[in-house]
Amino acid sequence: MNVGDYVRTINGIIAKIESKRDYTTGDYIGGENDFFLNVNHSYQDYDRIVKSSPNIIDLIEENDLITIEYYSLRYSERVTRLFEVTYKDDEYIVLDNAKCSFMLKNNDFNRKDKQLEPIIKSIVTKEQFSQMEYKVGD
Repeated sequence: MNVGDYVRTINGIIAKIESKRDYTTGDYIGGENDFFLNVNHSYQDYDRIVKSSPNIIDLIEENDLITIEYYSLRYSERVTRLFEVTYKDDEYIVLDNAKCSFMLKNNDFNRKDKQLEPIIKSIVTKEQFSQMEYKVGD
């Protein structure tokens, strides 16, 4: 893991590594020993990180919610919409909402979808959503 990489923690937080610090001294470090990561101004144990990558798309999992800005042919302007990750395997990721869907192959939008110039704006992981939800009837 390097400064600038993205991480996903056990509790579903996705963040960018801003710096590495030694847990005991607080000094900045460059190795991959037992250290804390300063991730978006909060410390995270190295052992709580389940995935890391320089590409945030690598951290997406099924049932995560993703906000995407793209050019809408229907409205002839850029719009921002919420999508659910409905399928993911080693090669494909499918993002769906009620009116539109995107497909990524090898972490890249397919040729047709690229024409809409999609930009991922935010991600709410399934773990974060589960922590925030209110269950009716409980």
